[in-house]
Amino acid sequence: IKWFVPSTKHLYKSKPGHYISSVIGHEGPNSLLSYLINEGLASELSSSNDHIMNACDYFHVSIKLTEKGEEDYDRVLRIVFAAVNYLRNNEPRQYIFDEDVEMNKISFDNMTKQKPISAANSLAKRIRHLVELDIGMEYLLY
Repeated sequence: IKWFVPSTKHLYKSKPGHYISSVIGHEGPNSLLSYLINEGLASELSSSNDHIMNACDYFHVSIKLTEKGEEDYDRVLRIVFAAVNYLRNNEPRQYIFDEDVEMNKISFDNMTKQKPISAANSLAKRIRHLVELDIGMEYLLY
């Protein structure tokens, strides 16, 4: 499932696209994926979002359906959109944001060594956006 939404780049502190992607893509108990698995409709789910220049954001949910899920794909769509609507109609949970920040710090501290030029290119791209938005370096990791 793919769709475009208005740009959220200016909401860099709360990162709503990342928040939604994290919640939709969560694989633990009481998650969308656990529900789809329990219903026999899917075996895998991933979610991502990205900015497309400054124009809009792109949101993507990929689901590996079971045979039952393929036969009843319209039900799967209704379930996914119900989850998105639930997020739309309820306040974000601070603990989810905090958990993502902590996980990103852990990932950064334990990332696989890479060529210095690759690390520099990756950081330079992110720093450029920080300069455009006139914000501090504390948002670089998350």
